[in-house]
Amino acid sequence: MLFDHIRSEVIEKERIVRLSEMTEFLLEYLSLMEVKECKTSTKKHIRRNIESEFGELIKFESLLENKSMFLVPVNMKPVQTAKDILAILMSGKECNSSKEIIQKAALEVREVIRKKENKTSWPPRPSDLNEAL
Repeated sequence: MLFDHIRSEVIEKERIVRLSEMTEFLLEYLSLMEVKECKTSTKKHIRRNIESEFGELIKFESLLENKSMFLVPVNMKPVQTAKDILAILMSGKECNSSKEIIQKAALEVREVIRKKENKTSWPPRPSDLNEAL
């Protein structure tokens, strides 16, 4: 069933899919078949089994410079590859980009500055000025 899913959803529809999604799909299928426990070796060797079944039709790539592995159909067009990668990035798991972190930090700094008490008057009076400053 996993191989049929890969044929229909990954190869035919030219989609990039996480290897972890395929592992989850396998576990769901096994639970439907009332298999109570899946061997760790089954999950561990899923890549090897997929490679032996599909040969050169599927490539395994780490596209986002992290430990996530993706199944990429060999016949996939470059534009579709770019669209799929963008969809994966926008899905939320990889959305903690440095831009978002910087924006959040900037908003927090802004709030701290706004809450800070301003003890000086504007425009400053000569009595407010101190040579020590």
